[in-house]
Amino acid sequence: MPNSYISIIMGICTKQKYVHMHRKNSALPRTLTPKLENYLKAIYFIQRREGKATVKKIALALGVKVPSASEAVKRLMRAGMIRHENYGEVSLTEKGMKVVKELEERYRSILSFLNEVLGIDQDLAAKESCILEHLISKETALRMASLTRKLKEKRALKSCS
Repeated sequence: MPNSYISIIMGICTKQKYVHMHRKNSALPRTLTPKLENYLKAIYFIQRREGKATVKKIALALGVKVPSASEAVKRLMRAGMIRHENYGEVSLTEKGMKVVKELEERYRSILSFLNEVLGIDQDLAAKESCILEHLISKETALRMASLTRKLKEKRALKSCS
C-alpha cells in the first residue's frame, strides 16, 4: 500500500496505465516512461520533505517493492537522471531536476485549467493532471496556462465593474 499522504502531496499516480507519446520541444527525454518520471518526482519530493531519499523511501512512497524501486533507480542512473550511492542516498542530477521542474509546471498548468476553467472538482482534477502531465506537449501546457490566466484576469475585471 503506498504512503497515500506522500503520493497525494507529490501528485503521483501510482497505479495508472499510460500511453507514452513522443514529445517535441521538451526537457522530457523520450526514453523515460511515465513510471520513471514518477520515480524522479518521488525522489524530488522525498528530498524536499525529508532531506534524503533512499530506495526504501522511494518504494514506500510509490507503493512498490524495494527490488522494483532498485531497478528503476538503476535505469535512471544509466539515463544520467540521478546519482545513487550503494545502499545510500539517491539524488537528482541537474538533468533529472530539469525533467522534474517541467513535469511540475505541466501538472500545475493542467490542474489550474481543469479546476479553474472547466470547474472540475479539485480531487478529480489532481488525479487527471497526474495522468495528463505525461501525455501533453510543453506547448499545450503553456497554452493551457495562458488561457487560464486570461480567463482569471477577465473574471477579475468583471467583478471590479
